[in-house]
Amino acid sequence: MAIGEFHSVALPWPSDPVPTTEQYQAAGAALDVSVSTTPTVEEKAQIDAIMGILSERIERYAPGAPLAIKREAAARYHGYVSEIEQPAGGDVQIGSLSQKPPYSHAAMFRYCGAAALLSPWRVRRAGVVKSEDDD
Repeated sequence: MAIGEFHSVALPWPSDPVPTTEQYQAAGAALDVSVSTTPTVEEKAQIDAIMGILSERIERYAPGAPLAIKREAAARYHGYVSEIEQPAGGDVQIGSLSQKPPYSHAAMFRYCGAAALLSPWRVRRAGVVKSEDDD
């Protein structure tokens, strides 16, 4: 599956309460989703769903990352998730038996490289532990 360029995609998605036609077309091109000149409700819903997942994960992990880093992380994350849904290679076919390589869904954000790109801007979510001596 070909992944388009995220260089003109608005992040976080949506950047405006109602994305423009140009924003939907840019996101559609990046996601390899066909978008008509006037996006339909179904096209908008599909793009909103995918971009919402990508954007939410990135914004939760590193909201202060530069836009270029967020866009590259979105491209990698989308590419990995798309590959899981439709593996391009690695399948083993022997007679009537078919074996697909296992994928780790739990660590896909790390495995795709998005976490490594965003790590300098990562927001740690751990709480402060208070000891008895702090009273």
